[in-house]
Amino acid sequence: MKHSSKHILFCLILVLLGTTGLSNASANETGAQGYVDYFMKNAIQMESLGEAAPSALGLDAYDVFFFGEYHGTVASYDTAYDLLVYLNQKMGVRHLLIEYGYCNGVLLNQYLASGDEDILRRIWKAFEMTAANSQENYDFFKRVYAYNLTLPEDAKLHISAIDLQHQFQTGLY
Repeated sequence: MKHSSKHILFCLILVLLGTTGLSNASANETGAQGYVDYFMKNAIQMESLGEAAPSALGLDAYDVFFFGEYHGTVASYDTAYDLLVYLNQKMGVRHLLIEYGYCNGVLLNQYLASGDEDILRRIWKAFEMTAANSQENYDFFKRVYAYNLTLPEDAKLHISAIDLQHQFQTGLY
């Protein structure tokens, strides 16, 4: 089962790359290795971000940034948070697309606007028995809320959830 999930994720990455035109010609000629080579060549280490200007890293050429993670690890959430803050401060990125059900996204935006942690707890209760139900994930959104408090209204972060709503309790709420 675990192998199948990795395969689906890998196929999804290939589909995304194919639709964005990233090295399509070379990837078609060399198979999956073309994609691996593309990522290795274009990867940016988090340590290099710091105070670096987006133009120095070549980021100013992009409007959309994808971040993949290993679900439930502290390093993934810390990296996602640091990257989100960097992109918000340096490039004005305000929208975070997440792989959550639409209703979860609506509720997370309500949480970000109000700080009502009962909303966050309700979402996490519905996440029981899923990879999303981790303290690190919960804390990530608390950090995003705290960061949002420091931002002017026109720079605040907004969440867009782009998955099916699997937790029916959250949808009913």
